[in-house]
Amino acid sequence: MWGILPKERAAKREAPIEMSVHDPSPFYSADNLATDLYDAITEFHIAGSSVEGDVEFYRAMAARTGGPILDVGCGTGRIASVLASDGFEVVGLDLSEPMLRVARRRRASLAAEVAARMTFVCADMTGFELDRTFALLLVPARAFQFLLTVEAQRSALASMRRHLAPGGELVLDLFDPRLDLCVPLTTSLPGQVDTVIHPTTGRNVRVERLERKNDPVVQVLTEIWRTTEVDEIG
Repeated sequence: MWGILPKERAAKREAPIEMSVHDPSPFYSADNLATDLYDAITEFHIAGSSVEGDVEFYRAMAARTGGPILDVGCGTGRIASVLASDGFEVVGLDLSEPMLRVARRRRASLAAEVAARMTFVCADMTGFELDRTFALLLVPARAFQFLLTVEAQRSALASMRRHLAPGGELVLDLFDPRLDLCVPLTTSLPGQVDTVIHPTTGRNVRVERLERKNDPVVQVLTEIWRTTEVDEIG
């Protein structure tokens, strides 16, 4: 993670981030470039991918099942805000308070009647209690795959089941892995660089994937990323 540099030295900010095999949550556990850039990176990668159109899919699910809706792993509220704009009550749940701060800023930018339909809760999906049920539960953006043990997955599913109304539906977004990327591997990833625009500062930010480790036995992929924000003088 990076700290605040004296202004005259802040030519660039670098944030090497390693997602622990045991606890991936530090990736979004602080106010840093990973959190600031989440929406920009998501937009960059979704276009033309197999995930493109996910918001429309969730809108169709909401129209079919009705509300209220629980968005588990809601992140910055990318999907919750659209569903609330469609007229549904949405509760967004996420473990990352920094991500929820972004979601609340998004909510504040919406019309008052839309914002009133959105509530955000900081909680762990593996064990939460909201004392209510929902017609539709969503776990978008592959958030369920942050749970790296069978025990955590079962606990999360049990928590979600308690919050489903009779006849309610649960939607999990899971990727179908490419087997050629699952073999035992530790490798550097030279040249894998994306450039996105910081939504607040307007500066260019380089997102580099430096290293990948595959462990097919425990079915975990670990990558080290570095994000670098460059100021106006480079």
